[in-house]
Amino acid sequence: MKHILNSELKSIEKLVIQGEYKQAHELIDQYLDNVGLSIEDHINCKILKTRIYYLTQPYSLSLEFGEDALEKSKEISNNYLIFDSAIRICNILMITGRIDEMRKKLEIVEQALNSIENKDDIEYLRRKSLFLRSRHGYSSGFDVIFESLSQSMKIAEQINDDYEKARVLFDLGNLHSFFDKKSEALTFYEQCLTVAEKTGDIELMMGSQTNTADIYMLKGELEEAFKLHKNALVLAKKMNSPFIVAILLGDIGFHYWHKGDIISMYSYYEQSIASFEQAKNTTHWHYPTSIFNLALISLELEDVKRAVEIQDKIESIKNQHEDTHLSHRLFTLLKVIILKHQLFQGKETDTKTRLQIERILEDVSFAKFVYADLNKIALFHLCDFYVNEYHSSKDDSIYEKLKTTISRFTQRADKQKSYVLLAEAYLFESQMKLIDFNTNEAKNLLNKAQKIADEKGIYKLGTLISNTHDKLIEQHDLWENATHQLPDIIERMGCLI
Repeated sequence: MKHILNSELKSIEKLVIQGEYKQAHELIDQYLDNVGLSIEDHINCKILKTRIYYLTQPYSLSLEFGEDALEKSKEISNNYLIFDSAIRICNILMITGRIDEMRKKLEIVEQALNSIENKDDIEYLRRKSLFLRSRHGYSSGFDVIFESLSQSMKIAEQINDDYEKARVLFDLGNLHSFFDKKSEALTFYEQCLTVAEKTGDIELMMGSQTNTADIYMLKGELEEAFKLHKNALVLAKKMNSPFIVAILLGDIGFHYWHKGDIISMYSYYEQSIASFEQAKNTTHWHYPTSIFNLALISLELEDVKRAVEIQDKIESIKNQHEDTHLSHRLFTLLKVIILKHQLFQGKETDTKTRLQIERILEDVSFAKFVYADLNKIALFHLCDFYVNEYHSSKDDSIYEKLKTTISRFTQRADKQKSYVLLAEAYLFESQMKLIDFNTNEAKNLLNKAQKIADEKGIYKLGTLISNTHDKLIEQHDLWENATHQLPDIIERMGCLI
């Protein structure tokens, strides 16, 4: 049987790394059409196909090639190939939320790795590094995953493998970002980009720029984020991956949300959702996230009917996935945000509903294991809920809850060094100062928030702050007179109605 030269396989793999998928596909197909091809090389070609379809979609084809490669690898008892095919399948199962299936496949991966006899072989060490950075989900906790990635990095440095080193740096960035350590994540993404540019790894160049941009967005550095997202979009289009293009279209849409350009944001999210569906990839968590954001826009446009329709769509998505899939959290949070919107519009007054809103927002805001960005959204809405509850209930116990929640919000802003969160924190703190009848400090806080919003171009938030400030000025005499009367806390709350 004819064997493909190792150099030829390396050349194809290099094409994959550089995003030249069409050319790689053509070369692989040429080899697969050769009836005299060795079984090992046939499997290697199938694994490369698995890898390409994982990056360009659809996942169904990636799984098809991966499962075929795995079965043939088992038939010839080649542990290297069993590992290579099974680990690719694990990636797909994880990213589509099929966690139980992924864990079973991971057992096959680990067994194959342990069955390789030469533990000093570079190919073994390369696979061990890959296994170490793939074996844990985020539910394992930060410390466990960090230790595993640290071991992986030691191996990558030991075998002097820049490709593997960049992968570990990217995973370290994702780990720190997920657990709300944004500044540390930024450092790892920047290091990853440097190494990825050296190896020509287009996937990591695109991924590190995208994730760096997301952190800049949070910090309020909108223009810098916009440039990075645009650069990443160029790379994604070069990769010819509708799935990655869909993610970036959503990211750019979020930029316009901060800018207060709702029409542009709506357009980009519509394009993002269409691109996900074109890729036939509606199982990744980015898809329901884009839909979720579209629902938030709909609420801002007072299109509650559209928001409810999207809620139903996310519910149908979550019903296809395990409880750990992000769609479950998105559905719960969107449901309660819609209820909160209806409550503030006077369409919902039931006490049970109010308690439900508070309980769910608290759960998502303060949960130990939750996506950090959802945690922040829930925390914002919880503060907003408490402020409005003051207006209607005059309940002094809510005053204490609001103080605690705003304190957490401020701590988060300080921890993340986020101008966006800081401006929002100032906005809520100003409301607390009004309750304490400190009108001058309330104005100072609003001025601080307005300055951040103006300097960073966060026009949507700036408009909200400006409206709040104008309302305070209009009611200034009322507040000043009430201050001189020094009422107790219950009477103070009455002035907020």
